[in-house]
Amino acid sequence: MKSRQVAISSLTVEVPVKPVVAVVAKDLEWADDLSRALEPRGFMIRLLPGLGSVAPMVETDAPDLIVLQVGGAWGEAHEVCRSLKEQSHARGVPLLAFSSEDTADSRVEAARAGFDHWMAMPGEVEVLVQRVHALVKTGAVIKALSIRSEQLLLWRDWVRYLVHDLRNPLSIALGNLAFVQQDVVRSGEEETHKALEEARYELGRVSAMLQDLLDTDRLQRGVLVPQKQVIDLAVVARNVAASARVLAEAKKTSVVVDATGNGQVSADPSLAQRVCANLVGNAVRYARKRAIFIEVEGRPDSVTVRVGNDGPGIARELQSRLFEPWVRLDPGAAMTHGTGLGLAFCRLVLEAHGGRIWIDSAEDGNVVFAFRLLRA
Repeated sequence: MKSRQVAISSLTVEVPVKPVVAVVAKDLEWADDLSRALEPRGFMIRLLPGLGSVAPMVETDAPDLIVLQVGGAWGEAHEVCRSLKEQSHARGVPLLAFSSEDTADSRVEAARAGFDHWMAMPGEVEVLVQRVHALVKTGAVIKALSIRSEQLLLWRDWVRYLVHDLRNPLSIALGNLAFVQQDVVRSGEEETHKALEEARYELGRVSAMLQDLLDTDRLQRGVLVPQKQVIDLAVVARNVAASARVLAEAKKTSVVVDATGNGQVSADPSLAQRVCANLVGNAVRYARKRAIFIEVEGRPDSVTVRVGNDGPGIARELQSRLFEPWVRLDPGAAMTHGTGLGLAFCRLVLEAHGGRIWIDSAEDGNVVFAFRLLRA
């Protein structure tokens, strides 16, 4: 069947040039009138002998629209609609009901049966043509969305398998580097030791990004549930700062921690550590000259952590999108590298804890991200 492509945002929709309309009618004279109204306007009409022939026809050659003349047989129409909605072949095929009864009850029954639209017989020709055109386009969009959804599910599964497959060799590589590094430390080769330490840090970052990719999907599906316990965010901040030392030294900067008040919260220790590490890693990578700071501020009911640097500012129109998956800013903005999942992962983790994350300052030379968790 010939079709033309229509772009809707990033979605390409195949709209048929000569849409096929399957018609089930008890009144053959009305069916002929319907054909005479639609065929000159580019529709192909297929008359079916009865409601029972709709499902088999859809299985072999799905139409672009199904029109049913219902009369008063709503019970049978219910069954046909239910059957069609369960068929994968009928996905996206709109159902239009024609009833001889122009009443509110008819409209309600049509909606209950599962029809996408309802019209009273005989109906004005121009209104009919407009409705049919609109339903065919709607069906094409639904089909395209269904295909895209299936593709995304396949892509998600593929990424999940890829992440699992990559984690093993990364773990082996990290283990081997650690083993070699011990020998280098004993031999006193300082430059080689630094190079190995940086390599371990970068491989650890790759491993963390893969884990973020896997856990972002699990958080979105509600599969990953935080295992909460009492932790001290000041301790978490100091551990993250120590881990980021290698990258900070390579950038000729440092990470400074300033903790005030009680930093204890109820949180998953591993997830909280990864949130903090994501923010600090970003801050170090895009820092200029000043030290990166981590502030931990204890309040009566919560603890707020702020991570800042002197990096490039973030445009106002882009700030609201930063915490969405796969969003990376344009070159010259604060974030142009990575998977585009780090901040989305942080948001999902904090929301799962009942907390929140935000941009505290986006000024050039003073970029600050902050998050808050509730007390234990």
